[in-house]
Amino acid sequence: MFLRRQSRLHAQQCACANRVFGCLPSKPRPIVIEALRGVRVDMPDFFAGPPILGVTGARGQAQSGFPHIIDLGLPELRRSRMRGDSETASRLNSLLAIISRLDDTCVLSRAGPAVLTAFQEHAAGVLAAGGVATLSGRRQLRQLDSLALACNASPGGAADLLAATLFLDCLEALAAGVRLAERSYGEV
Repeated sequence: MFLRRQSRLHAQQCACANRVFGCLPSKPRPIVIEALRGVRVDMPDFFAGPPILGVTGARGQAQSGFPHIIDLGLPELRRSRMRGDSETASRLNSLLAIISRLDDTCVLSRAGPAVLTAFQEHAAGVLAAGGVATLSGRRQLRQLDSLALACNASPGGAADLLAATLFLDCLEALAAGVRLAERSYGEV
């Protein structure tokens, strides 16, 4: 029984990988992003615990095609760069865009739903104030930092999604022939 389940799981994983990587054209553009857009993964997870307060976490993100990366993280990263923000500020803004809408299970499990809502509101406030490159945005960010320290909670799920966002961004840049060393990391 276990071997049959494993064999089925392996076949599903291969089919998913084929859908994602088999459809990547050789031309640049947001090829990786377009390839991932709409990909849904429906694989059983034999090791996943129950959802935390009804939130499925990383498993739910993967099964939904990583919408917080595609619809929030990457667009905010691009917007910030287009605005002329430093690379550091652009990446922080991308993280804040993810935090503002993600039901982060790290925050939920450590501090509860009220603190999660406060995290989301503070992150949205930073972006509404113009992002971390503005004085008002940095003030809002300090408030979010104080909240995180006071509650001993960190948005680890959002951080993981930022890492994936930056990975996809690097793949796109490399496919387009952009030298990553040319990006400015200047002051926030």
